[in-house]
Amino acid sequence: MLFRLIGIGFLSALIWEGCSVGRMWHAKSLKSFPPPKDPPVYSIWLLGDAGRLPQGPAKALFDSLKAQLTRASSHSMLVFLGDNVYPQGLASEGHSERSRQEEILARQVALYESFPGTVLWLAGNHDWQRGGPEGWPARLRQEAWIEKKSERGNVYLPDSGCPGPYVLRPNPGLALVALDTQWWLHETERPMHSCGLETEDDFLKNLKDTLAHLWGSRVVLVGHHPLLSRGPHGGAYPWQAHVFPLAEHFRWGWIPMPLLGTAYVLMRRAGYIQDLTHRHYQRWRDTLLSALKKHPGSVYVSGHDHGLQYLKKDNIHFLVSGSGSETSHIVRGRNLMAAANRRGYVKLEFYNNMLLCYFYTFGKKSECFTFRLMD
Repeated sequence: MLFRLIGIGFLSALIWEGCSVGRMWHAKSLKSFPPPKDPPVYSIWLLGDAGRLPQGPAKALFDSLKAQLTRASSHSMLVFLGDNVYPQGLASEGHSERSRQEEILARQVALYESFPGTVLWLAGNHDWQRGGPEGWPARLRQEAWIEKKSERGNVYLPDSGCPGPYVLRPNPGLALVALDTQWWLHETERPMHSCGLETEDDFLKNLKDTLAHLWGSRVVLVGHHPLLSRGPHGGAYPWQAHVFPLAEHFRWGWIPMPLLGTAYVLMRRAGYIQDLTHRHYQRWRDTLLSALKKHPGSVYVSGHDHGLQYLKKDNIHFLVSGSGSETSHIVRGRNLMAAANRRGYVKLEFYNNMLLCYFYTFGKKSECFTFRLMD
């Protein structure tokens, strides 16, 4: 009976699962948009999941981003979207991996040595020791190391492992809200009373109240975990994952295992806390989505899934920029407007009457796709 159910699931997946996105894809309704000649009012570069030493396409990415940041104006910001060190964040001093981890972070700090704008670092689940019991100390170590190395003051937000929301006003008409989303998903020790919280519900209330007070501004929220995604953390899998499950994690993994592959996909969808399909994840996500509906045209940017994605739902824009050092599959489907399964980063340019988005990708061929976010 079990194998019959798995077989039915496999056949259903072949019929209903979408095709994987390759180098660059966009919906026909989304047209390439030439940048205007006038400079933007404000610019934000967004790089996520860059937690490995840059090599190959990742090195080309770092070189490109550093060149852009060096030429940038002071009316700009660079945001690291978390998972800054793989696999378990910054270890304590004396650990055998500490020097390698410091080098990974130092390469990212070097990106903004000559950058005149604002820098913001966020934490991801890997920075919290991948959700382990020493996650909060690892998160605090990274914050202290980054701020000492950067010599730019308070750049790692929200402070001390608190969830936020932390509001920055980089421009009179722009409100940027920083979140530590791993706090919500962390199952071991985390700060509570020191963040002014008695319960988890207090965080959700603070989030709704903060957004309510930002009415009238263009709201951009940044956090590590996505609200929508067509990648593995969003529960989207191509048919290949049902046949070759090991290829999801290993280059040599193209060994056909159709029944085990489907079982893996079904188990993953059943409730891994780092996935959108998990009940606790959905509680936070649904609360934020409901609050954002009162802010049409708002933007939520995350990492976590390893690729570039633009999704749109209920007149809200969702961007995933999580391919600073790795890539994973992206599946075409509902709400997906543009995507690239390549190492890359995202840039947002704010003008008085519009918002432009740039997807920069790096591989055998480097590309840039520019489009307008239509409210």
